[in-house]
Amino acid sequence: MMDTLTKELYEEVTNLLHDMGTPAHIKGHYYLRSAILEVYAHPELLKNMMNGLYATIAEAYDTTPSCVERSIRNAVEATLDRGGCGLSVFRVP
Repeated sequence: MMDTLTKELYEEVTNLLHDMGTPAHIKGHYYLRSAILEVYAHPELLKNMMNGLYATIAEAYDTTPSCVERSIRNAVEATLDRGGCGLSVFRVP
């Protein structure tokens, strides 16, 4: 069971992703939320994304690190396509 801080952080990250316009129906949304929470708890996972962060998430969701990477990338692209949080300036025409 989640402690109060973890539950509040989980809800805050979920609300942030929603406010940015990240579609909640795609896997990348869940992987992205998990990535943010994992990095918050274990910042050292950023040192090696594929064998650290993505592997941790892949293990939790019974998939591969490359699938996690692709799904997160897809979620970010979908958010940008929707014009989420004014980040469309980063979209390549």
